[in-house]
Amino acid sequence: MKTTSAFMAVCTALLMFSCSGDDENSQSTPLQLKTTTSSPAKGEIGTKITIIGENFTDQAKVYLKNAKATITSVTATQLQVIAPANEAGECIIEVMVGAQKTENLRFTYVDYTPVVSSISPSSGTENTEITIIGENFSTTPEENIVKIGDAIATVKYATETELKIIAPQNEIGTYAVTVSVGVKTGKNPALFTYEDTRERIYECTQNFITVPSDINTQDLKSVTFLKDGRLAYSTNGGSATEAWAIDLRTMEREKIVPNGTGTVLLKITTNPTNGKLYLAYKGEDKISVWDPNTKQVSDLLTRNGLDNLMDVKFDQYNNMYAVCRNSGTIQKYPSGNYNSSSRLEFVKITGRQIQAIAFDAAGNLIAAATDGSNAGYIYKVDSSGAYTLIAGGGNKVITEDITEDPKTAKLEKAEGLMVDKDGYIWFSDGNSGTRKTKILKPGKNGYQDATIILVCKAENGWKDSGTTSPVDFVQDTDGTIYIADGPNKAIHKVTIGYK
Repeated sequence: MKTTSAFMAVCTALLMFSCSGDDENSQSTPLQLKTTTSSPAKGEIGTKITIIGENFTDQAKVYLKNAKATITSVTATQLQVIAPANEAGECIIEVMVGAQKTENLRFTYVDYTPVVSSISPSSGTENTEITIIGENFSTTPEENIVKIGDAIATVKYATETELKIIAPQNEIGTYAVTVSVGVKTGKNPALFTYEDTRERIYECTQNFITVPSDINTQDLKSVTFLKDGRLAYSTNGGSATEAWAIDLRTMEREKIVPNGTGTVLLKITTNPTNGKLYLAYKGEDKISVWDPNTKQVSDLLTRNGLDNLMDVKFDQYNNMYAVCRNSGTIQKYPSGNYNSSSRLEFVKITGRQIQAIAFDAAGNLIAAATDGSNAGYIYKVDSSGAYTLIAGGGNKVITEDITEDPKTAKLEKAEGLMVDKDGYIWFSDGNSGTRKTKILKPGKNGYQDATIILVCKAENGWKDSGTTSPVDFVQDTDGTIYIADGPNKAIHKVTIGYK
């Protein structure tokens, strides 16, 4: 009996030890983490992602491209997370619970910003039905906010790639067409022109302003408006390479940039944001700035990529663009960072010398350029830097208005460039002494079917169009155009009327 009792005691002890060991192992070995599926497979920042798997806990962590996702719901078999900020493209979904990790799932970030590829027609009147082709539109019509200028259009029909809208009321002119879905607004807007069934009438006043005889200068080079409403113009050569401001109400003049600041002052332009006057000096290839508050001039950029500087302008986002003629390039300086280290080559037009630039209502850059034989060309450059010829390059000499394709026209040394409020492009054509002011008038399809018209001619009150040399243009807030006439040292005025 004693032997049997002892045997039973040993067995009981061994059994207890064995059970104790099993409990310890079950506590130290975690359940295996698994991830099987996730949905959706693609989306944007803020998309809710559902992850299916096994053995999730409230200690789970989820990362997409090393960015931590916010977990909104946890069960043992499902996680719901919010996609964190990331760049577009595919990334790994990394799920972690303790020391375990899975990396077998993927999520693709997609940019759902609306894209407008084309509109048809590109001109019309109020209530014209317009078809917009593009990408990333909402299939719910009212979720697409379409604006022509600042006016909101009615959306009648919507798919992901097509919208049909009704043009809202607007003043005559050319406006940007933008599409917004949620907080995202499309880039590279198209242009829609509200047609004017009236005929534009131009009334010319020659020599509205002349440079006083006591100012020893060779010619005028540029005109612009200061933020205080005064008309500014630059003189060049002789002993007076200067900039002046004139009050058009009183005709009182003030010299704002003295001689000696630089040589060959080709263009002046006002920065619409800070109100300062920017000066493009070709002689030193430098950009200087006149501050209307301090009345002082300071150099901003000298050389450093400014090759034969011809012009300086600002776009609607206040980025600065500098024209370098010899290299055929336009250099871009991001807003608020106008220095050499931020400089980017925005566009290079091969085989061309760029003379002047302007911007249209859609933000396209318009460039006047020449080749080695002084033949003139006008280009449209979109926000990506892609350029398209819209006038010049042909053999037709323009002595009167033409309705043919502007690309059949023979232009000579096209320069002096401005886009007016109606979307018409003003430019000068011809060599010094025989220049004429011409306009590229957009048609129903914008620049594709534009026509070229002459402005300064006898029927508009112009006495002698053969002896002027227009080199620059500017438009006042009331629509009046002022033309800088180089060697004649005068500024002409053109009033636009309608009938």
